[in-house]
Amino acid sequence: MAPHDVSEGRIKNIQNKYPDSIRYSQATGSNNSNILIIDKIGLLPYLYRYGDIAYVGGGFGKGIHNLAEASVYGIPVVFGPNHQKFTEAEELLKRGGGFSISTTEELNTIISKLLTDSDYRKTCRDSGASYIYSGKGATDKIITELAEVVKK
Repeated sequence: MAPHDVSEGRIKNIQNKYPDSIRYSQATGSNNSNILIIDKIGLLPYLYRYGDIAYVGGGFGKGIHNLAEASVYGIPVVFGPNHQKFTEAEELLKRGGGFSISTTEELNTIISKLLTDSDYRKTCRDSGASYIYSGKGATDKIITELAEVVKK
């Protein structure tokens, strides 16, 4: 779990709900848990590579957190229903690398399918990563176009 708010109060609240969890800052090779609480900002982009599925926050309000951070590693992403203004969310949905959920039941259904059907999970992984990598080189193209405009 990587909460947006990593204040001491928030982390303690999560630990109370999940007593077998462990904080990232306290993890060692000798203590094990199925629930790791990321209690430091800035690590998430580096941690996605170790995952199989990501529930990415947002999509229930005005925005969605960064979907590309997980998708670049081929991690299927799950997010809330308010995604229409976000090209990455729409494309990941179309290609099968992303999933929109509105209820706990929908979340449980998709997570269960992704965890139990390795062929399906691989297809989703490949679809998401393929979409992200299809934009490779975009920065160079933009810089080239801007250079042409400046020359004129």
